Amino acid sequence: MKRSLSIYPISAIALVDFTLTAKDLGSHGCVTMQTWPVPFLPPFLPGLSPFVLPFFLFFLRRDLNAPQMPFVIGVLGVGGASPNEQTIEFRKAMSAPAALPEFRGNVIAVATAPFWSEELGAIADKHDEVRQMSHFLNSKHKDHANADGKMTDQQKREYL
Repeated sequence: MKRSLSIYPISAIALVDFTLTAKDLGSHGCVTMQTWPVPFLPPFLPGLSPFVLPFFLFFLRRDLNAPQMPFVIGVLGVGGASPNEQTIEFRKAMSAPAALPEFRGNVIAVATAPFWSEELGAIADKHDEVRQMSHFLNSKHKDHANADGKMTDQQKREYL
């Protein structure tokens, strides 16, 4: 049973496929791990965020004809115990549906931050810095080492 659910983000489409498969196997619930950023949930609009996930739950339950389907929301763990402000707001938004009266008792938010690896997070941060600097060197960014565009590929690699 496949559906075309174009209003849902890509991660939600995968979730719908998972849900349908799980339902066919006799499972009675759904787990969602929302990725960041989703196309319609800009991180710079945290005031909008708490309203998106409840609508997703409502419409998915409606589309699957499962009005009481339990949900587990895996709350974003990026940043572990010391997230930035945007991540804090995003976590609040992801947790918000579990506190709504219409979802009480069958929707739960589970924090994943305690499982975030600080060591791997530091490696990812360093990788992002190197990737960004590589972009600056290749684009001849005026504020960086290759502003004049004269660096060879070998020189760029050595610089990184």
